[in-house]
Amino acid sequence: MIDQCIPLADSWLHEHTNLGTCQRKAMAALCPVLINSLSAHANRSKPVLISLGGAPGSGKSTLARMLCSVLNQAGRRCQLLSLDDFYLPLAARQALARQVHRLCSVRGVPGTHELALLLDHIEHLIMGDYSGLRMPQFDKTSDDRHPCTARYAIEAPLDYILLEGWLCGAPPMDDAELASPVNRLESEQDRHVTWRRWINLNLREYHGKLDPMIDLHWFLKAPGWDSVVAWRWQQEQELSVPALKSKTEVEDFLMHYQRLVAHMLMTSNSWADLIIALDASHCASIPSKSING
Repeated sequence: MIDQCIPLADSWLHEHTNLGTCQRKAMAALCPVLINSLSAHANRSKPVLISLGGAPGSGKSTLARMLCSVLNQAGRRCQLLSLDDFYLPLAARQALARQVHRLCSVRGVPGTHELALLLDHIEHLIMGDYSGLRMPQFDKTSDDRHPCTARYAIEAPLDYILLEGWLCGAPPMDDAELASPVNRLESEQDRHVTWRRWINLNLREYHGKLDPMIDLHWFLKAPGWDSVVAWRWQQEQELSVPALKSKTEVEDFLMHYQRLVAHMLMTSNSWADLIIALDASHCASIPSKSING
């Protein structure tokens, strides 16, 4: 399997992405390392649950879909879950905006997902009880949950479940860290720290309920905030109908996530089992071990 995974990964990336040669080769080269990291969990009676976190635009979805494809082609059964599909419906977030803080309507931060639904799906997938399970789908164009759902195309017990989402793995912050704003959004729109405290309260719940279920934490580590902005702006430019029309709009949107991204970059050595460092050109390096490494 290891001998074939790089060609399989490169082929998938060539067919499904418009990555440059450097980015494609670097991402394909991750495959044997990631698959080897799963070997310690082989021959288990239940699926291995892996979380893949990283800043918006870092390439989590592409890496996760590539790895799932390679594993499935090699006869290993892998199911991908995207945290984004578990966003609360727009009406629910608008209710939070009225009840808690107006910024709560913006999807992305802890508290804007239906955590109970995600936990229920993970539990059913782990138990192999997914005959009636329906996969939620979130439509980012309408900023709302899609009314249609899809059945999980699973024919046998799973070997792996891969959960990807930008905040996956993030531990809660110390309350003292919340006081000083990190950007204009926080200083102007969250003067009383209400929104920041609400995010951290929900992050504590996410971590407390999800972390005990997860076997491996993988983290795509950006070189810095400027790269995060540049990558997200590049993503928007590649869309046929971009939601954000200028780099300034991208910068304003990403301010909602800046605090938690910085927290993850600073603390990843303490919680990530594998850290995949990215350079400014978006090329990945071979992962380094963080915990017990």
